Amino acid sequence: MNNRSLKILEFNKILAQMAEFATSEVGKAMVLDIKPSNEILKIKSGFEKLDAMTELIAKYGNLYFGGLIDLTDELNYASIGGVLGISALYDIMHMLSLADDLKKIEKYEDNIIFDMINIVEVDQKLLKDMQVQIEDRDNISQNATPLLRSLYRKKSHKTDEINDKLKGFISSKDNEKYLQESIITVRDGRYVVPIKREYKGSVSGLVHDVSSSGGTYFIEPQRIVNLNNEIREIESQIEEEIKRIIRELSKRVGQRAENLKIDFDIMSELDMIMAKANYASSNNHTKPEFNLEKNSKLVDIREMFHPLIDPEKVIKTDVYLSEDKKALIITGPNTGGKTVVLKTVGLITLLAQSSCYIPAGEGTNIPIYDEVYTDIGDEQSIEQSLSTFSSHMVNIIKILKSPKKEALYLFDELGAGTDPTEGAALAMSIIDSLKENNAKIFATTHYAELKLYALNTDGVVNGSMQFSLESLKPTYNLIIGVPGKSNAFEISRKLGLPVQYIDKATEYISDNSIKFEDVLTEIETSRSHAESEKIKYESLKREFEVWRENYELEARKKEDRLLKDIEKTRDETRRIYEKAQRDYENIIKDAKVAIHNLDSDSARNIQETRDKIRKNISDLSFKKPKKTGNLSKDDLLIGMDVKIISIGQTGQLVELPNDNGDLVVQVGILKVNSNLKDLSLVDDSHKNKSNVKKSSYKNQKSMYISPEIDLRGVDTEELYDRLDKFLDDALISGLKEVTVLHGKGTGALRKATHELLKKHPHVLSFRLGSIGEGDTGVTIVTLK
Repeated sequence: MNNRSLKILEFNKILAQMAEFATSEVGKAMVLDIKPSNEILKIKSGFEKLDAMTELIAKYGNLYFGGLIDLTDELNYASIGGVLGISALYDIMHMLSLADDLKKIEKYEDNIIFDMINIVEVDQKLLKDMQVQIEDRDNISQNATPLLRSLYRKKSHKTDEINDKLKGFISSKDNEKYLQESIITVRDGRYVVPIKREYKGSVSGLVHDVSSSGGTYFIEPQRIVNLNNEIREIESQIEEEIKRIIRELSKRVGQRAENLKIDFDIMSELDMIMAKANYASSNNHTKPEFNLEKNSKLVDIREMFHPLIDPEKVIKTDVYLSEDKKALIITGPNTGGKTVVLKTVGLITLLAQSSCYIPAGEGTNIPIYDEVYTDIGDEQSIEQSLSTFSSHMVNIIKILKSPKKEALYLFDELGAGTDPTEGAALAMSIIDSLKENNAKIFATTHYAELKLYALNTDGVVNGSMQFSLESLKPTYNLIIGVPGKSNAFEISRKLGLPVQYIDKATEYISDNSIKFEDVLTEIETSRSHAESEKIKYESLKREFEVWRENYELEARKKEDRLLKDIEKTRDETRRIYEKAQRDYENIIKDAKVAIHNLDSDSARNIQETRDKIRKNISDLSFKKPKKTGNLSKDDLLIGMDVKIISIGQTGQLVELPNDNGDLVVQVGILKVNSNLKDLSLVDDSHKNKSNVKKSSYKNQKSMYISPEIDLRGVDTEELYDRLDKFLDDALISGLKEVTVLHGKGTGALRKATHELLKKHPHVLSFRLGSIGEGDTGVTIVTLK
């Protein structure tokens, strides 16, 4: 598509809005780089991915690619043996972590997005090693390797030894007069003490620095010189081990560079597709249908609206142009929406051919064009000494010189800016020429000649923007097949122009023109009446459909409830009967063993008992509830197990009855409104009140306890107090899983949180958040 049309139709503004829905900078860049295509297979493939992403989001929620950046240069450098910096390794680790989260999504069949995810490969060993060895963007972890951990421990011990010796030095009464301050500081990586200038010769050691005033000398006492040397040697070993770790990680990244680039490309594209899907969902866009048959150029756009206009103000309208119609001539008042129609048709075409959902209703059917040409807006050029007419004509000449393609042509005020007769003739000539090609032409005009041209020319149809004479305002509704009436005289009369001026003006208009305007008035009156009747019919039809659907739904619900009740009763009966039969058989089996050792009277008694059991089984019936339908408020407590008789469901009482007997029962995850008359106590309702009150307390407690706590920004001491109390409250409230927000940052807060969780008696297990839960910025805790 030519860039001029993309700019005039403000395609870039739509992409800028769409890019805000991407979760990464690379995803945003890919959205901003979207270009329309005329390749059918490419367009269909794009929609297949968009449909699959929409389905995935509906089932799993959004994917997350935050922090994903373009590492192509770094990967290429590592592939040829280059050693990367810690920051680059950290970004690669983050990309691997995002890919790992992506691979954890449950998969189902027939979804191309999962086919793309399957291509992503994650080197789990590399990822785990990087997570252990890289502390943050600037540091290798002190526990990266056993050697590094040992070296840091040695350094810590030496540092403690130096501090002990220096504390002894500065706390000595003999040295007090030498010290400028009783502190320990560091200069050039070595521990020193500040000595007054006049005593610099009295302290044995090495001078490492002098204050700017010259009054203080920073001296390393001789007693710790060797210890400082040992620390410097350990630091050198630490630095060498860190370099070795970085070299090793860089080598392993280089070996996986091609796979990592493929992973990056796939995740970037997924982020772009997700931005398309979420932008469309947020703006009520729908999927278009395409005319893929050869030479099929049907245009059937339903309820289209311009996406850059305020949704509260935008007016939706339809555009229909059958295959045999090549051009639509749109007339109507200024500011009536003619130009908006042109731009919306063009924008819908560009979005559809970019495999994006469009601002229109379901069932919209449009062609695929090789090109979109536009001549919209006042492009007068003072620098080139071109009038409005000349400027438009220069652009139109360029369009007409372009190769004859299957194109969409959008002309605003075609032929305007010059003598009306000559301008109208030029407009008709241009349309005649273009409609011979396999093209669609949309043109706006004020010329009456073009209205008559559309009425009398095959393949050309009139359209008009409605105008309300009562309010003197446009309605922005496009009517296909009817030319617009000028309404100049009527508007002038409404605005207060004296009748004599209007009557005089009428004398200057030909009889044919007056008759033409009268015909348009009659057509508009008939069309308005038909539209009014259609609206009444549609309203009645919708009311009937709603009534019919509600009736059928209620009937189905009653039938389903009846079938469920029958099936439940049948299952319960079968279960009780089978249990009784098993118990009977066991009793008989035991009796047969014992009967041989009994006298005749005992045997006869056993036989009579067997007969009674048989009769009981045959007469088996359900035991009636303890109390049904005759309960009082005094029989109930919050937390009691009760049964709702009408639906046959058991749950817990969560709200006591009001004066009318209305109450609330928690059935599974649902809260059901019921009444005292429709309630019965279940068999275990005799449980003691203390247990019920305890359950009630837990239910009430859980109403005020959030399953989530935010610890971001707190210090370690406050963290322990707040988290400990939160875990106590969560356990009392009956929560089984809670979320702790600690953020990512340097990782210190996360580390402190995990240290407490490891030792806490209420904690069964914990893990970092996964995709959609907050990533490494949260910890999910399972309570005992």
